[in-house]
Amino acid sequence: MYVLKDIGNHYDISMISIRIRERRTQKGYTQQELADKIGVQRQAIINWENTKKNILPSVESLADICEQLDCSMDYLLGSVDSPEIEPISKASHYSGIKPEIIRAGIDNPDYLDCINFFMHPDNCSDIFNSVTLNTWRKFWIDSSIDEINGELKNTLIKCYDEYIAITPIDSVNKQTYRCFLESKLPRERITLKTDKDNSKIYIKKCVTLLTFHSFFTDGNFNYTSFITYLVEHTFDTLSHNMMIEIQKNKLANKFVDLFIKYLES
Repeated sequence: MYVLKDIGNHYDISMISIRIRERRTQKGYTQQELADKIGVQRQAIINWENTKKNILPSVESLADICEQLDCSMDYLLGSVDSPEIEPISKASHYSGIKPEIIRAGIDNPDYLDCINFFMHPDNCSDIFNSVTLNTWRKFWIDSSIDEINGELKNTLIKCYDEYIAITPIDSVNKQTYRCFLESKLPRERITLKTDKDNSKIYIKKCVTLLTFHSFFTDGNFNYTSFITYLVEHTFDTLSHNMMIEIQKNKLANKFVDLFIKYLES
């Protein structure tokens, strides 16, 4: 039990007690039944309805009382005389739809018609469902390869696009991707220092210094380590990027189909 001093300073406490008792009686609940519905002891209801004790429910309990007695908090506090909740607020409370959307629908028949169509389960269930949303959550990750920059990054993106274009879907994996990279980025295309040959990639400018040094074993450049790094740092990310694009296209097509269906209905 809580004494709400802030409420007590602005509202007639006895009115709150009277309103709780009156509304409970109108709804046909006993004190015990109301107590059970809001998860408190019967003594709490007795105290709240006693105009002489000046004991009020907590804000949370007051909200629960309003829900169970189907009335507004303003009514319990004595601000209004009608226990009925304003229709838009009531509709928003039970539907979860924001009041401004409901008001816009009331004011604009075309908007309401559109909302009703797109919210209908038969129309939107294949777009807004757990499978679709989980797919987006799965692939909507940090889909960048910012650890790699410059010409090397651009080359890798092009290589992956080529790899996907010619590789059967059941053969897309890190091993086949690695083989493809080795064919497109042979050791001869890699340079460890500035070179006037534009066909070569100066990798020191494309990765962090720490990463660059990790490609060396006993002072010698280890091409195998270099390719392993590229595979591990780009395959999953670029694959996720591809899946995002596929999902975006699918979703866009579904929205277009649904909109055409709406216009034809």
